[in-house]
Amino acid sequence: MQNIPAKRKPHSKSRRGCLQCKQRHTKCNEVHPRCANCIRLSIDCTWRVQYRNGSPASNGSVQDISQPLQYWPSSHPHDIPTSTLPLEDMRLLHHWTTRVTSIHDANLDSPFRLWGVGAVEVALDHPFFLHGLLATSALHKSLEVTLVNRTGLLAQADAHMSIALTEYIRNLEQPSEETALPIFLLAATLFAYNMASARIEEPDSPIDAVLHCFRLLRGIREVSGAQWRQLTNSTIVRDLLSGVTDVNEIPFSSNEKFQPVLDLLQLTAQLDAPERDICTQAIENLHRTFLKTDTSSNEMHAINIFMTWPAQMSDGFLTLIQDHNPVAVLAVAYFSVLMARARSAWWLRGWPERIITASMRLLEAEQRFHEWFRWPKEQISTFS
Repeated sequence: MQNIPAKRKPHSKSRRGCLQCKQRHTKCNEVHPRCANCIRLSIDCTWRVQYRNGSPASNGSVQDISQPLQYWPSSHPHDIPTSTLPLEDMRLLHHWTTRVTSIHDANLDSPFRLWGVGAVEVALDHPFFLHGLLATSALHKSLEVTLVNRTGLLAQADAHMSIALTEYIRNLEQPSEETALPIFLLAATLFAYNMASARIEEPDSPIDAVLHCFRLLRGIREVSGAQWRQLTNSTIVRDLLSGVTDVNEIPFSSNEKFQPVLDLLQLTAQLDAPERDICTQAIENLHRTFLKTDTSSNEMHAINIFMTWPAQMSDGFLTLIQDHNPVAVLAVAYFSVLMARARSAWWLRGWPERIITASMRLLEAEQRFHEWFRWPKEQISTFS
């Protein structure tokens, strides 16, 4: 009987797949700028450069060049390339420097472009922070720019943030003076990224979601504690904290327009110790934060000032928010008034209304708290 040769299995490998899929011997779907496998694995996706007629290939045939396009983070162009920056990431970096930071840096007094230049220089030396900036840039572009591939931008944002967080956690476990500044800046970026993400998908529990962001701000202080003196000696941190002073040094003033914030202290009398002391301290700090914010003529300075309230929260007050303690929930609702005053903060958009609605829903069953929402609702409406 004549042997019939087995049919040859069709070739399933992609001919023009990305370098990462070729290295893993995996079929690539060849979608630019990032293939499905690289998005799934949250890794960079780079491609071979091909030349045709008139190129270095003398015979006019297609020629693969093994090295992808590369950039030099060093100031010496003759140094050996150390990393890659795909075209789509270059577009995101351009968007960051021209669109995202134009809002932030325009509101700072210093001629030094803190986020548009200073932060980018730090990011080019620390790729994990660069991934954080690119993720935030992609998120901003998907939210603020029309006629864009929103799905693709959100996939880029998710992929970049996954890489940033992996390295961020590793650096937290092994802190050093070299990584103190990029960790500090990434932590601040993570706060904005998490707050803005609510515009993509509404959180199930806005109070719990904002509590998570408060913990991120607390984490900035804890992470940078050992290197705080070193950080404050850097130009970028000095500019970032410009106009921010210890709110405990601000005296109470007479004829108080923020008296409704202090009136929350009336509710603490109904609490048992130590909850009474915890809430009293948090409310007094919130009132001082209102005073200090009101003295600032610069909106970005005002934002930096009012973010000191959650950054200085005690563990006990964070726990009370987590437990949905009525006084703590009301304090967060009053804090949302400060958020509403920050009109240019794209990452805070929608949060004041979101917090008020969620707080009222949590306290809906207790009639005695309903009247306490009148002042923050009126204040927020004046800024909407």
